[in-house]
Amino acid sequence: MKLRVGKMPDHRVRGSILIFTLWILVCLSLISLGFGYRVRLETKATTYTVANSGAFYIAEKALYDKIIELMGYREPEGAQSSGGAGQNSGEEQEDVRSEVLAEEGKVNVNSAPEDVIENLKPIRGTIARTILRMRLGEDSKRGTGDEMVFRLPEELLAIKEMDIDTEEWYGEKADEPGIKDLLTVYGDGRIDITSAPPEVIEAIPHVTRRLADEIVTFRAGPDGTLGTDDDRKWKSSGEMKTSLDLSRDELAPFEKYCKFGSDYYRVTVVARKGGTNATARISAVVRVGGDGFTIVSWRED
Repeated sequence: MKLRVGKMPDHRVRGSILIFTLWILVCLSLISLGFGYRVRLETKATTYTVANSGAFYIAEKALYDKIIELMGYREPEGAQSSGGAGQNSGEEQEDVRSEVLAEEGKVNVNSAPEDVIENLKPIRGTIARTILRMRLGEDSKRGTGDEMVFRLPEELLAIKEMDIDTEEWYGEKADEPGIKDLLTVYGDGRIDITSAPPEVIEAIPHVTRRLADEIVTFRAGPDGTLGTDDDRKWKSSGEMKTSLDLSRDELAPFEKYCKFGSDYYRVTVVARKGGTNATARISAVVRVGGDGFTIVSWRED
């Protein structure tokens, strides 16, 4: 018996073609939508990258501008910190905030005299003794070659026996500095009396809190606010003695433990690219001396 293959009706053929065509159109539409979505994502990513690069270069320029001020080639906007906004050629506002802090206005954990370390209130006791012991090394003798050198103050947090909690490190109150604000690893161990906070000044042997407050008040100038254009600084112990009417005995600790000016500064800049949310932050420690400068630490966020 022979099988007879019948011819598919025309309406069924047309229906199959229509369904096939519709499937092709659906697939092409999905491909088109996917391609368009990918293009939009790549466009956004490119725009984001360009904006962030722009924010970084704005921050980098502002940082080097601050270094130029520190070297004395331009009038400073403020002794401690400054901020402001500029405008680029596209009439888009650029927001730039900067801060300059003298690192030698802090206590150097590596080279500050032992009595200064022991007198600094936030670390007085166990923390101070541990720092001093680690500075000497296992032999507890100078010059044996195993002395501990801290590269960052944050290394103290990793030492269990110090038991430094978050509140102590960052400061319990908004108007009181934490341990991190009072310690440094830069400089020769002498304290820059023209920038040190009262907590550091009070750590100098034979200096009272009253005198420390008087020093800070004088430095703040007539407006009573640090970081403004009327801030005052001494260039020598003689100037300090005269302006504060210090006796010879009162001046002696400053001549022994202090210096007048800092060679190391921490410059922090935060910049936002105009017309975008792109933000860049750069923090660098700079050594300024002679006719040049050296960047000894650099961090980008």
